[in-house]
This record gives sequence, structure tokens and C-alpha cells, in this order.
Amino acid sequence: MAERIQKVLAAAGHGSRRKVETWIREGRLAVDGRTAALGDRIEGRERITLEPTGNFESVEDLRRSTVQLPAGGVVYLGDIADVRRDYKDPPRSLTRSHGKTKSEEADAEPTDDTKPTRRRRPTEVN
Repeated sequence: MAERIQKVLAAAGHGSRRKVETWIREGRLAVDGRTAALGDRIEGRERITLEPTGNFESVEDLRRSTVQLPAGGVVYLGDIADVRRDYKDPPRSLTRSHGKTKSEEADAEPTDDTKPTRRRRPTEVN
């Protein structure tokens, strides 16, 4: 028997019925690739997709987001990962040109093959 999307997702622990209704109104929920509408019903064989916003109101919201396990079942992200507010700088990458780093290249004297060449502008003929 077909049931409303929000009832099925709430029963599976993916949020309250009201939260699922909010996702539907925002156009973030899709059933089999089609944007869901309030009142849509599913039978359980459909593929349901939630488009993430990437925005969480708090770290606790992120910890309490659910993760589907491959063997079945659902766990909270905070139960399987260390979730905290932090920032980590990406590693610095070196830029190399002709076997030299960018800073080494700036210190070297230009040679004939590395000197910039000037292009001549075409002259107009009247």
C-alpha cells in the first residue's frame, strides 16, 4: 500500500514529518529523479534522493545526520566519525617550471630562451 513520503522517511528515522515536508517544499527531495510534491505517495521500491544544502545550523546537527550502512540500518555520523568544528589549511604545493620551483626561478637571471619576447604591432598602411 502506498504511503506519503514524509511518513515513510520519518518512520525510517530520516527526520520528522515536518522536516521532510520542508525538504519537499524547498524542492530538495526527489523520487525516481522527479522532484517530489506534497501529497506524493511511495510504495517502497522508489529511489528517493535528498539534495544536501551543505549548511548545518550547528555541529550537533551534523553529528546527528544519518548514514545508511551497506548491510542495512542507519547510524548517526557522530557515532562513526569525529565531528567537530575545525579548519585545516590545505598542504602547500610547489609550482615547478623547467625543473625549478617558482621562488628559484624568480632568483635566476633570465637566459636567452627564458627572456620575454615582444611582439610587434602591425602597422597600418593607408
